Amino acid sequence: VLEFRRVLFRSPEPDRSGSNYRLYDEADMERLRFIRHCRRHGMKLAEIRELLAFRDHPTRSCDWINTLVQ
Repeated sequence: VLEFRRVLFRSPEPDRSGSNYRLYDEADMERLRFIRHCRRHGMKLAEIRELLAFRDHPTRSCDWINTLVQ
């Protein structure tokens, strides 16, 4: 679970409500949907982490993504 949280969130810990529930914004929810989609297709967390890093900072060619998802 902790590894999953490291992949999901860019910040270390989301805000909490008064009753101590984690508060997720729409960007976090979209990121979670993306991760769940990747996991359904058999991707490993390390691969998803790479995709998310590229998604957050698209600074290089994306040719490697085609190889990854095939």
